[in-house]
Amino acid sequence: MKFFIALIPLILSQVGWSQIKVSVSDGNWNDPQNWNPAIVPYLNEDSVIINHAITTQNTTEVGINHLIIGTNGSLNASSTFALHGSLTVDGSVHADTLLVGDGVYFKNNNLMEVDWFVTTNPTNENFGRVEISDTLILTEPFLNATNGLIETFGLITSSAHIENNGEIYADNWIHESTTDGTGRYCIQNCFKNIGNIGGTLDVCDLTPSTNITCDFNFGTISPTVTLCSNGSCEPTSGQVTIELFDDIAVYPNPTSGGQLTLSTDLIITEIKIYDVTGRLMIEQEINTKLIDISSLDTGEYLFHFVTAKGSITKRVVKSN
Repeated sequence: MKFFIALIPLILSQVGWSQIKVSVSDGNWNDPQNWNPAIVPYLNEDSVIINHAITTQNTTEVGINHLIIGTNGSLNASSTFALHGSLTVDGSVHADTLLVGDGVYFKNNNLMEVDWFVTTNPTNENFGRVEISDTLILTEPFLNATNGLIETFGLITSSAHIENNGEIYADNWIHESTTDGTGRYCIQNCFKNIGNIGGTLDVCDLTPSTNITCDFNFGTISPTVTLCSNGSCEPTSGQVTIELFDDIAVYPNPTSGGQLTLSTDLIITEIKIYDVTGRLMIEQEINTKLIDISSLDTGEYLFHFVTAKGSITKRVVKSN
């Protein structure tokens, strides 16, 4: 699947990979002061390492041999982020649309929250948690490891081998390739199989009884595959680093008021609030469960929490 601007691969073929760039502060991707060396990463980069909360507001397309999101780093894209290269996520990615291709591999070790996600790299692995509010498209070999958890509204698996040893939850699944492994699939609504399902997978279709038929099997399902034998379809996988995301809640969200309530048992040492351009709006130490946002205008903000267990970034929307 080709989804990038055609000019970019041509440019990349004419230049060699450049130096390593590392983030030095929170802020916008396009601000050179947030990088060392102080040059915005764009094309012909060797490696880019993000150890801070880096944001992008507009559609961003970059050519990077290897983009690494460090343990305490986050990439926050309110529009499309298109990467020509390999991606390793040890921190977190929050994006509207994430497109990854023209590299060697994609590997998620922690947390990804995106609306749309497409990866066309030849090797793709998930050892963490992937939450897709719209559609996940897999067209190349993909491994969902034992501790891997994927939750998506729409799942399209085509032209690739999917090894699922963890848990995959989808509202709707169109399967046109081969999948096996020791994990399970839980389908809430519609399921169309025109591929092969094997291994010792457990497949549980929870489609409610309606007058509309939307489950079709035109492929093959191995006799070693079980149906709903692993109990309730509730996510059970996860790592301590992934659970951190669920350990912090901010409500109400969206909010129209001037105050938010923080729900957590963790000790939060610091909070930084950024707008979608990466501008720091509020920075404070936390000694209460209430967060004053009366000074913020309506819009979308990124709340970056620092705890003893690590750091996490959450999106908050302030409405009229």
